Amino acid sequence: MISRTDVFEDSWPPTELPNRNDELEHLSRRLGPTTRGLEGEDVLIYGGSGVGKTATTRHFLSRKLPDYADVAWTQISCGDKTRNILLKEAAAEHPDDIPVQLNWRPSRLKAALERVVDGEPYILVLDEADSIADHEILADLADVEGVSVIVIAHDRTEWLGHLNNA
Repeated sequence: MISRTDVFEDSWPPTELPNRNDELEHLSRRLGPTTRGLEGEDVLIYGGSGVGKTATTRHFLSRKLPDYADVAWTQISCGDKTRNILLKEAAAEHPDDIPVQLNWRPSRLKAALERVVDGEPYILVLDEADSIADHEILADLADVEGVSVIVIAHDRTEWLGHLNNA
């Protein structure tokens, strides 16, 4: 019998993650600068379906990071979304969101994201990033001061191969 159905919700962060200390420590080292108001390093998390990539990331961002600082973050499920949709969601999901329109050019959406972030740390989780067709989004996000990106993908070699071919 299942007594807690909330554990199946996408927004559910686990309270305990046994055997994930190394992974949590890695995220802490890479994103530690965000607790001091600085941009963290980008991170690629990869592995097979169901191994806990997203759960580990959520656990760190919602349970561990808040112990040190209140850093804005959002998770975007990439699922075949265009560059424009990803940029729009990145700006719109920020806690200090501003109105953005999907039909704006990527440069205008990127400028909107720059305004909302305003150099403050902002962590973007690109979940299921294997489905991103236009990898120019990564260059867009890299140009925005304060944005740190966590890319969650299944196959590291395939993901990095797509980047080299872009």
